[in-house]
Amino acid sequence: MALRELSSLEKYLGLKKANKYSTQGDKKVPVLQNNNGPPLVGLGTIASHLVKEAKRPNLLGDSAENRAVVQQWLEYRVTKLDGCTKEDTKAILKDLNLYLQDKVYMAETSSP
Repeated sequence: MALRELSSLEKYLGLKKANKYSTQGDKKVPVLQNNNGPPLVGLGTIASHLVKEAKRPNLLGDSAENRAVVQQWLEYRVTKLDGCTKEDTKAILKDLNLYLQDKVYMAETSSP
């Protein structure tokens, strides 16, 4: 699931060069071999790297508080959804929808 999400993020960000991913361990943690250094491991780490690579830092938050919230949601995604069954995922997403019902948030969509 994480590899598809990263590929979708690359597409959304308009990154031209598709990265090559692998996974490690039983939980299939995503790994990106970075040409400029050691491999990047983990969905949140790789997602943040791709956003910076696309020069779209605003997606990570424009203040310390917003950056912390973005990191919190990435961590929520990883800790709550990885390794879940399809039924568990539906229940978690239903709970998330209930939680967000009375919250104000902004989202951006754009075409590459």
